[in-house]
Amino acid sequence: MAIQRLASARPQANVDTGMVTFSDSYLVSVIATNISPSATPIPRVAIYIVPSGASTEGSYVYLSNNLDLTYGTSFETFRFAVNPGDGLFVRSSQPTVSFSAYGLLQDDAIGQGDLPLTFTNKVIRGVNNTLYLDVGATADRRPDAEVGYVRFNTEYSALEVLTGEEWELVGTGTGDGATGPTGPTGPIGDTGPTGPEVTGPTGPTGPTGPSGGPTGPTGATGPTGPGGGAIDVANTTDTTTFVGLYEDASGTIGGKTNSGITYNASTEVLAVTAVETGSINAPSSLTGTYTLTSPTTITLDPVDEIINDAPMKLVSKTVLELSTLVASTGSIVFCTNETGGATLAFYDGSDWRRVTDRAVVQ
Repeated sequence: MAIQRLASARPQANVDTGMVTFSDSYLVSVIATNISPSATPIPRVAIYIVPSGASTEGSYVYLSNNLDLTYGTSFETFRFAVNPGDGLFVRSSQPTVSFSAYGLLQDDAIGQGDLPLTFTNKVIRGVNNTLYLDVGATADRRPDAEVGYVRFNTEYSALEVLTGEEWELVGTGTGDGATGPTGPTGPIGDTGPTGPEVTGPTGPTGPTGPSGGPTGPTGATGPTGPGGGAIDVANTTDTTTFVGLYEDASGTIGGKTNSGITYNASTEVLAVTAVETGSINAPSSLTGTYTLTSPTTITLDPVDEIINDAPMKLVSKTVLELSTLVASTGSIVFCTNETGGATLAFYDGSDWRRVTDRAVVQ
């Protein structure tokens, strides 16, 4: 902790003046200076401590008493210790003496141990020397930490170092060093020779059994059923009627209206004229992009609003591509190389314009 000026005073003649009452322990000294413009009269000064709780003058601690302070001189007391509650008092026989008190705070919480130290020799000697790093959870990381800052993360029980914008673990907490990068995969070895194929001998053929009785006459062919290969449910009155589709069959299955359902077993494609449902969900096992395709324009026509639960990505076009892009009035794209930087652009029926200031993109 740096030295501090604790108080200053220029008391009237023969007036005991309290300079400071200490709230902490300090190491203190007092400087007294004769600022008189003449050599006479010579002031005499007293500097003393009234200990905390002292009730009589006999308990006071004097550093000087009736000390002559001649013209143009000053002196500083020995450094002395004070405790919380002690009071520092001064007195002069003339009003021409300036007093100032300086001190060092005696507090283990604010001392040399809290000062940043740089070891220029890069060596810490002694068997009892131990470094205590910053310790805490991930949320306790200091926002003012610089690159190279090392701390101990209690969540991982490991050291971590700030390498840039990221903290990286440098140990597992079990005494082993950090795992190095995985080396490249070696080449695939040669394929071993194919073993010999051994076919066992064919067993003898058993004797043919006796023939059965004579074949009976062929019966008459029955009439062809209605529908010619289709299941017609147009005239049913049963609202629970349903049709099962199997992968070993394909064709048109007539619905209860003029619309139909077509299932192609070879391509596993089911085609319907219209679908009415509260929601359409992709399979939970699907990864990648869920795609809706159409050979013509896709129109979203809700009664109320369209809500997106994720960011919507517009098609990206360059300025050159916009010059030949056929679009309808009101179309919006993301222009990637506009002069002022990438921006949204809309088509007003004749030009593509920036949404920020309506200037034509260029």
